Amino acid sequence: MWKKTNKENDECQVFPYRSDRRCRRLTVAVAVLVVAVTAGFFVVAGTAYLPAWFLTFAAALILLYILSIPRFVRVTRDAFEIHCIVELTTIHMTDIKAVRRVWVEDMRAVWPLLGSYGFGGYFGYYLDFKSWEIVKIYAREWGNFVLVEDIYEDKYIVSCDHPDELIEAVRQNRAAWVEEHPHEATDLPPGK
Repeated sequence: MWKKTNKENDECQVFPYRSDRRCRRLTVAVAVLVVAVTAGFFVVAGTAYLPAWFLTFAAALILLYILSIPRFVRVTRDAFEIHCIVELTTIHMTDIKAVRRVWVEDMRAVWPLLGSYGFGGYFGYYLDFKSWEIVKIYAREWGNFVLVEDIYEDKYIVSCDHPDELIEAVRQNRAAWVEEHPHEATDLPPGK
């Protein structure tokens, strides 16, 4: 459920992420697989270097994934923010070119290049084979997608329980920001 907060007279809306069943199952399966392979290495090779190197590499990779797990999306009067555990992606309202819904059927042609597909969510750089473009995905469920495109032609895809409310919040805050700062606004229509 999304919530509105009022912090220092700056109203913002927070849209939290929720993991779907597929994401939770893939996370557990990957963790079990890493433990099983590590135990297998220790059984076969003993306490040699190979199991230790594998365990170190797997632990480092898993920790990097955990640091990038998306937590929530915040829409303020000035910016659209994607909050991960350590990472923060901010898109200023005047830099938003378009915001629209993306259906699951459209995501079938999107494959991961560098990132996670199920372990802790779906995040990282993905290749869209329909348009041959790279998109950045921050999702914890494979559905309810919202595409945010900026004026630099970067595409961000997020997911939340209430995608239509997220789209409306971005459009309203962008229109309000353009009204308050007409001299700084771009020539893009505020509701697109």
